[in-house]
Amino acid sequence: MVGSKGIRVMPLALVLGALTLGRAETSEAGPDCAKAAAPVDRMICEDPQLKLLDEMLAKILGDLKKRLPPEEREFLDGEQSQWIGRRDGFLCPDVYSCLSTYNERLIELKRRHDAITSLKPEQRAMQKRLRTLLARMEEKWELDPVPGLTALPDLGLRGLYLRSGMTPKEFRAWFGAEPFRSGPHKPDRYDFQNHRDFGRHNPEFIAAFGKWVEFLAASPVTKPLVLGFYDNQMMDIAPAYYRMHQFLHAPENTAWVERISGMYRQAIEQGQGPFRDGYHYPYREFQQVAQAISEKEGINAHELTTAGPFWLRRQMDGTEQALFELLGTLLKVFELPEAPAPASP
Repeated sequence: MVGSKGIRVMPLALVLGALTLGRAETSEAGPDCAKAAAPVDRMICEDPQLKLLDEMLAKILGDLKKRLPPEEREFLDGEQSQWIGRRDGFLCPDVYSCLSTYNERLIELKRRHDAITSLKPEQRAMQKRLRTLLARMEEKWELDPVPGLTALPDLGLRGLYLRSGMTPKEFRAWFGAEPFRSGPHKPDRYDFQNHRDFGRHNPEFIAAFGKWVEFLAASPVTKPLVLGFYDNQMMDIAPAYYRMHQFLHAPENTAWVERISGMYRQAIEQGQGPFRDGYHYPYREFQQVAQAISEKEGINAHELTTAGPFWLRRQMDGTEQALFELLGTLLKVFELPEAPAPASP
């Protein structure tokens, strides 16, 4: 609802809902009006409506934190500190602007509060399992890599498998299926250096992993659980793989892609392996394309290079569409913009 001065006014139902929450913990209390010295604190203390909204904000924060595990409470604390910094810095130059700022923050926190309280038992179980898996991966990440060979730097999805510290057998324990249905990989070891074969992704594993991604998409409150993992491990990979898929399917690139794909497929089918004339084919063919896209759009060139052959192999094993749809959902969860229109090589 918009007020007479263009300010978003909080719906009555939301106001009442926030006021019915339990009393805030001391750490969430607003300014001490007897000692208020900062301009924004004085403004809050002097305006009855702002003071009410500040009390409501403290209450909903206190109740929300009670319902969150420690790591998510820490995330919320940091987020709230940043919001207070923006509030004091430039969001509250006057009462009317401050009312709008508080309304927007309350609406966001109430939405997250409702999302938590509305989780079904099976969703709570999945959230707990996701939290356990991420903690396990974080413990082993890069410190205890899985035995494996790779002919290239540990980039792309192959790098994720190696750095996760989880073997194909361990992935099966979590998802009910191993990542690969055939190829050179073993239950306790990856082989990304094989010159004559490659791991064919398992549709059952993709479907199981997709359920976790769909859960993230449908449960925004769970997003903070994986935000750190995404920022640290997927921020470069996901946009690069999405962008390269666009390039491969651009009509103007069809002839070039069919030529490269045909030679790659023939080498694999004849057991010749991807090495040709001393270099790893077709990665060199994709390097120039990746560099051109990177210079124009700022996407990681190395990840773009690994993405090209990855999608060609997914065309061979029949999992391209399922993985691309999963990647698209993941990008939407983290609100990343779509890649620009494809460019020719």
